[in-house]
Amino acid sequence: MTGNNFLFGLVITAILLTCVPASAASDYTLDVFGNANEDDTIDLKDVEYTTSVILGLDDQTQLADAKYDGEIDILDVTQIELIMLGQEKELTLLDMIDRTVTIPRPINRVVTISDGLVESTMIVFGVEDKLVGLGSSCVQMDFEYSYTTTSGEEFTYSDGKNTAGALCPELEDLPLVAQSSTGINYETIAGLDPNIIILISGSCTCGCYDTDENTIKSIEMIESLGIPVVVLSTPNCCDADIGAVYESIHVLGGVFSKWSEAEDLASILEGEVEFIKDRTEDIPDDEKPRVLYLNLMTLYGGGATVGSVTGTDMIESIFLEDTVNAKNAFDGIGKPSMSAEQILALDPDVMMLPTCRGYHPAKEVYEGKSLTDLQDLRVVREKQIYSLPWTPCRCGERLEFPIDLMIGAKACYPDRFSDVTVSDWVIDFYMKVYGVDEDTAEELRSAQWLDWMEEEDF
Repeated sequence: MTGNNFLFGLVITAILLTCVPASAASDYTLDVFGNANEDDTIDLKDVEYTTSVILGLDDQTQLADAKYDGEIDILDVTQIELIMLGQEKELTLLDMIDRTVTIPRPINRVVTISDGLVESTMIVFGVEDKLVGLGSSCVQMDFEYSYTTTSGEEFTYSDGKNTAGALCPELEDLPLVAQSSTGINYETIAGLDPNIIILISGSCTCGCYDTDENTIKSIEMIESLGIPVVVLSTPNCCDADIGAVYESIHVLGGVFSKWSEAEDLASILEGEVEFIKDRTEDIPDDEKPRVLYLNLMTLYGGGATVGSVTGTDMIESIFLEDTVNAKNAFDGIGKPSMSAEQILALDPDVMMLPTCRGYHPAKEVYEGKSLTDLQDLRVVREKQIYSLPWTPCRCGERLEFPIDLMIGAKACYPDRFSDVTVSDWVIDFYMKVYGVDEDTAEELRSAQWLDWMEEEDF
């Protein structure tokens, strides 16, 4: 048999083997070495393309070097076939900051430095049992919050949880390898002997990779222990692109060989975002409501500062303007502190209460003893204040971000979303994303402190 015939014989063999299901068409490029034609999946087309490269019929691509050995040859065709079958001994990929990382197979011990996105995605993939250590207390903690009304009545909200922690209570018992106040404990990491560490640049523990030298040093230190590090990024980090969430999911799909599950999950989230955008994209500029994100102080007792507001450069505002198609009532940047007088002067049409500084229900602003300075706000009189779900330290680092968008959309445009009861929509969302039954979805809604929706028929 000639060399050419042998190569084409390999292609025919691959066709008979069959592989990872092809994902739906999208603009996403799967940055795994073996994705020779640089589309969104590894399939028979990559076998054919690599064969054509070897024969000089197609141009060489970076990802055609499936073995990542600097040569494109028969071994790369074999590696692609093994990837398709899930039998590769190692996999090389580009993470989200364009680092080339080779990860072992199988992966049985995983440490994450994340505020929930990685852990939740692993739960969806059914690989949460591989977690041996966490890098954020946000995933483990039970939160409680209380306030007193002007009439002296006290309300307490308890058992607030990260969705990953609510779905997988076993996470509470895992050792913490990092916290925002103490940094990364490399000795603990080494003792856990993980196959891989998945780190989100911009999490509580780590700053943005491109600007934070400490994060760069942390990655180098971990890799000096012989542990590969896959770095993801989210919209909280260097880039406020909502697509970073979808890309993170796809990268994790590659890490755990959950290609089709990753495509399904990303498609669900993207579909919810597009549903909102489709209904609001034609809103004229002069009809867009002005929305204020007010991060109330947890222990506010009167004084010069009520809390901080969210500027136009923050991810919450970018989501608001790009997806919900409303305006930020505060046209500055950052998260500056403000007094009651400054907030009154902004006079927003709608107010959102994020959990940046602790959970705050709308009732607290309407009735809270410590917030009487805000009683003259128009949004108080018109009952246009909405509490966002319990959120880890980073609002964009979670699969539940579409819930915030839907709350904003319904609050801003009740007529356009009159057919959507958000309390029911949230149940459906949890069921679709996590594959849970209705009872479990209701438990998640409670853990996210969203029961106010059902109480108010929102």
